[in-house]
Amino acid sequence: MQNDLTIQQIKITIIEYWEQNVKPLLDPFKEEYCNYIIDLGLIENKLSNELECIVIELNPFAQSTGASLFDWKTDVNQLTGQLNEIEIRVRSDYLPNIDEYTKFIFEQSQLSTKDNLLLGDDDQEPYFTLLNNIHTQLTS
Repeated sequence: MQNDLTIQQIKITIIEYWEQNVKPLLDPFKEEYCNYIIDLGLIENKLSNELECIVIELNPFAQSTGASLFDWKTDVNQLTGQLNEIEIRVRSDYLPNIDEYTKFIFEQSQLSTKDNLLLGDDDQEPYFTLLNNIHTQLTS
């Protein structure tokens, strides 16, 4: 479980990443992207011991989009910006088999990259196929 200092660093990293990388890309499209939900992931860079952000998904701000660690009913004031502070929730427990999961994703990524370079094939396998492979690997 992370301590308060780690959680604060995670929040700072996410806010800085959004301000420096995401917001500038979406600002020119304010009409289309005035309200959105963004899923970000954090990866620890083992060489620098720093956290790095990646964008996982960008979705419209709508109840049809999953609220993740929030709830559309109980957190409506937070989600609609009626509260003054940005809230970032951090999952402090880890998924079971996460080491196996990340190893599998890395291996699949490496194989895909190697195959594309060797075959000159620029088409990548659909993401849902990768997810099906992961599910099969973890449940077998």
